[in-house]
Amino acid sequence: MSELQSELLFDIKLYLGGDVYDIGTTPEAGHRMIVEVTRGEFEGPKMKGKALHLGADWLRILDDGTLVIDVRTQLQTDDGELIYLYYHGYIHGTPEAMEKFMQFEDDVDIDPSTMYFRSSMRFETGSKKYNWLNHTLAMAVGRRIQNGVAYHVYEIK
Repeated sequence: MSELQSELLFDIKLYLGGDVYDIGTTPEAGHRMIVEVTRGEFEGPKMKGKALHLGADWLRILDDGTLVIDVRTQLQTDDGELIYLYYHGYIHGTPEAMEKFMQFEDDVDIDPSTMYFRSSMRFETGSKKYNWLNHTLAMAVGRRIQNGVAYHVYEIK
């Protein structure tokens, strides 16, 4: 059996903005919030482009403070191809880090070592050039940045 291998697919920054919709605590999902993704950019060895204003995080907050992320957005490559990106993951950390994370402020400075911020990413596209993404799993390591989040995204080989 071989070891799991990966290589950098791209780095992406997604900016959060617009309204934050706090749905409240629901019987089925727990505390639900919806946070808009307003724009972004990505760049890597095989592709680069921007994230369009067509996305959001359908976030759940568990009783222990863990965030369950459920993000869907659309990417447009610099050569005009469209890619649907969706990912799920977990964010948890020290109480101080989590409090800062949830403030959705313009200037958030959180030491990444105080948080676990990971997600699994999938892609869908009709593009012939990027068809290989339809069969690619990716893992991402995230961090909070000013006005948003950023990820190092790794293609799992």
